[in-house]
Amino acid sequence: MTKILLGVDGGGSGCRAAIADEQGTVLGSSTGGPANIMTDFDAAQQNIVQAARSALLDAGLANTELADIASVIGVAGANVGDHAERLAARLPFQFSQIENDSTIALRGALGEDDGIVASIGTGSIFIMQRDAETKTIGGWGNVIGDQASGVWLGKRLLHDTLLCFDGIYPESTLYTTTMTQFNHSAEAVVTFAKDATPGDFAGFAKTVMDSAATDDSLANRIVQSAVSDIELILSNMSDTTDLPLCLVGSLGFRYADYLSEHFKARLRKPEGDAVSGAITIAVERYCR
Repeated sequence: MTKILLGVDGGGSGCRAAIADEQGTVLGSSTGGPANIMTDFDAAQQNIVQAARSALLDAGLANTELADIASVIGVAGANVGDHAERLAARLPFQFSQIENDSTIALRGALGEDDGIVASIGTGSIFIMQRDAETKTIGGWGNVIGDQASGVWLGKRLLHDTLLCFDGIYPESTLYTTTMTQFNHSAEAVVTFAKDATPGDFAGFAKTVMDSAATDDSLANRIVQSAVSDIELILSNMSDTTDLPLCLVGSLGFRYADYLSEHFKARLRKPEGDAVSGAITIAVERYCR
């Protein structure tokens, strides 16, 4: 029987899924809701299944049973506790190999080549691959980690917006835009932040990056702080300066212009994305 493969990239703001054949040729794809299993395990499991059904529909395989699918699923939070084992047990697929989202991002970007991948989206993680061994920094979640990520940018924006409100930092266009969303109420900012989801915080990231491109003082301060974290991590990942560097994720590429020249010189275009990495792993795991 021909195997139907599923690759999923599950992040804090949404998940992407692809259905492929035994050669890794993508037949259909889809997107779905958030799939961070540390933030909301049940919703993540449901969103992965729904994305798989939608990808099957897009592939013209709507009658295929989920129990006939062999999957590789990369999700944020799989590297902590027993989340990966619990998710595999809950999914309806014939086979479910659960990986951290950094593993599929690394495979998609570099294949088997040596290099460093900075995966920066709603969350963030940094991975080095050298001589078939890997090393990671970060990926500990948005509460106390995920430097330079969408969540980090959103939280830092609200933090610094309140400092502007209190007169510590000068006001800027980004400050005014942000406060307008909260009816110019600092209390409303605090109330929002108290119950905000990772996706809510990450929703501010594009505005921060766009504002930095216009030389907004508030946005510049935030982005430069993020870049300092990125470069600190990259500098401590490897004692060599010749490893290529891939910036991936929904925000990764937006940091390229802000990096120091010696990091810019190492930038390399990713071979593929995290979903293609999941499909590659699935072919190797189930079809060889």
